[in-house]
Amino acid sequence: MQVVEKRETRRILLIALVMASLIFIGAYAYTMTQFSVIQQPTTEQKNNVKAPPETVGTETPAQQTAPQILATFPTNGASYSTVKGIVVNVDKGSDKSGVASVIISIDDGSRISLVQTAGKWSLPLTSPITQTGFHRMSISVTDDAGRIATTTVTFGVAPAQRPQV
Repeated sequence: MQVVEKRETRRILLIALVMASLIFIGAYAYTMTQFSVIQQPTTEQKNNVKAPPETVGTETPAQQTAPQILATFPTNGASYSTVKGIVVNVDKGSDKSGVASVIISIDDGSRISLVQTAGKWSLPLTSPITQTGFHRMSISVTDDAGRIATTTVTFGVAPAQRPQV
């Protein structure tokens, strides 16, 4: 009898602990939802308070979209004998803000910023891509309002075929 009573007592105690834990977690979650999170400025940002623009709430959804990546070189799915440069054609759409930066990463390597010239963002490569195989290029475009568009382009590099005689 005593063994059964001890097991039953332990089971009741375990159930009570689980219930108390769930109540505590629920109360904590409810309390945390009552507070709003304020984002602190990073070291790069100034702690300036700006008045909201007079057109708050009047922007159309088209004005709130990230820029679009129209075309790239290298082209997705294409194969080349060598790649000597990168070109990204970006459309800022109907946004009033312009494109702030275009950053790429090839094969998950270091991030490289492209330079805008004649409406396109480009970068000649100091060492062309000649390594045979498939390569993955990640492109990230940020507009002046901080909206980001990203895409990934996969292209191949194959040795040039010699004509048969």
